[in-house]
Amino acid sequence: MSESEQIAGLIAEIDFNAVILNICTVKGDSSALKAVRNAKNDYPEFLMLVTGCVTKELIAALQKIDTKISVASTHAVERIPSILKKMMAGETIIDLQKEHSPKLGLPKIRKNPIVGIVSIAEGYIKALTYHLRLYKKRFWSGILI
Repeated sequence: MSESEQIAGLIAEIDFNAVILNICTVKGDSSALKAVRNAKNDYPEFLMLVTGCVTKELIAALQKIDTKISVASTHAVERIPSILKKMMAGETIIDLQKEHSPKLGLPKIRKNPIVGIVSIAEGYIKALTYHLRLYKKRFWSGILI
């Protein structure tokens, strides 16, 4: 979610006709593919950029849906403005560079001005995921956010 806010901050000043889907495939590709299909049905005239946790298997499935879908990994957040410009020029981009640059300090547009979302880890740490879910179930249930 923090990356979505950063992407929104980075592209706020750019004029583009594209749908950007920031996805997570930790539980498999099916929900991501469903979101892509829904977006393609709802906005067929727009270009599409799929960002986030993308696997090679997901890219192959995306290309079966539409060969013009561009893809950017979680490491490409700061490059998304230039990726969008290339897409608008007619290029299809697959950016899976593992080059890591700090995301701290990137501009953000928050969905909720009361809740600040901060990335505490990148990648899939099973123990961390479990503890965060456990924490959420124990302490956040019943709180309206």
